[in-house]
Amino acid sequence: MKAKLILPVCVALALSACSSQRNVAEGNFDYLDIKPVKNLEGTDQLKLQNPTNKYQVPVIAPATQPALGAEVGIRPPMQVIAAAPGSRIEEGLRESRIYFDAIDGVANLKDSIWGHLIQVVEAFDTPYIADEEQGLIRLERFHHVVSSSRKSGFFNLLSNNRLEQASEQAIELRLTMASHGRSGELEAKLIDPAFFVDNQPQKLPMNFIRSFEADVLNDVSIAMERTYRSDRAAFTQKVVAVSLGTTGTGNAAFTLSTDFNSVWVLLPEVFQKLNFVVDDLNQSEGMYYVSYEPFGKRRWYHALAFWKKSQTGDLNLKNGTEVTFGVDEVSGTVYLTPQIDGVPLTAEVLAQWLPMVADAFGGQQ
Repeated sequence: MKAKLILPVCVALALSACSSQRNVAEGNFDYLDIKPVKNLEGTDQLKLQNPTNKYQVPVIAPATQPALGAEVGIRPPMQVIAAAPGSRIEEGLRESRIYFDAIDGVANLKDSIWGHLIQVVEAFDTPYIADEEQGLIRLERFHHVVSSSRKSGFFNLLSNNRLEQASEQAIELRLTMASHGRSGELEAKLIDPAFFVDNQPQKLPMNFIRSFEADVLNDVSIAMERTYRSDRAAFTQKVVAVSLGTTGTGNAAFTLSTDFNSVWVLLPEVFQKLNFVVDDLNQSEGMYYVSYEPFGKRRWYHALAFWKKSQTGDLNLKNGTEVTFGVDEVSGTVYLTPQIDGVPLTAEVLAQWLPMVADAFGGQQ
């Protein structure tokens, strides 16, 4: 699984992995020498109350061969690593999950996660069922070699007989995206795992399920990180079709058959082509605040040249006009709504802008 996909992200990850290789506790185990004591008895000055069994401790059958002292495994479970850009984890979750948020340069977050997820799943070389619409992948039950070491003894040395530790399990991976498509979560679940040593069934090692699930999620996260750094442009759509439409509130708007992230990351370049200068932006609210500067960025001394204020550019706007662009996605269509002084522009104005806006996006519908 790892050899095909994963390279170390950084030295820190390698060091943290090395620090958890020991699997047994060290030190003194004085508790092993504690002798059982009889029940408490009262004295002349202290009378014990009769038990009410209100907080009765349940009786638990002891293990036939309990792990004690140095036999107690102390290796912690593998942790999920937020290596992918825009990814994060939440501490304390019992489930194996990683969260993703859209960032600059990732045009379609869902497609990015899903593509790398398929890449990781196919590395198992195991039949699987994938439903992209539901965001669900399920791998059929398969055999996975955990470790293999040569058996002791001279004969085994000659014959190269090996002691194999292996597992059998199915895996379910579920990708859940927010309705706006700018965030999502990926969860891994191991289904009915079984563990074998030398083909003999054994009890699952401590933290086996959690570590296996985290391992799969880390493969996806690190693969995304590598792709993002090696070919960031692969995430960005270069051509977006533009047409005229109307928002749900009846305002004229440019409509684009794509997702919010694609439009958001392309808009700075689009504004530059249209001679807008970005003054501010707010991605959470989907707002760009720009100024129309067809003759170059205004300087303070330009205010003295009052005759230049009436100059207009190709968009038939006065030099220095401040425009607000609202970006909103509804049912797979992005609405780009320009406003001046809080008033949406008319359909007639947008129709005049359409050829230039479409050319800036690189296509027209």
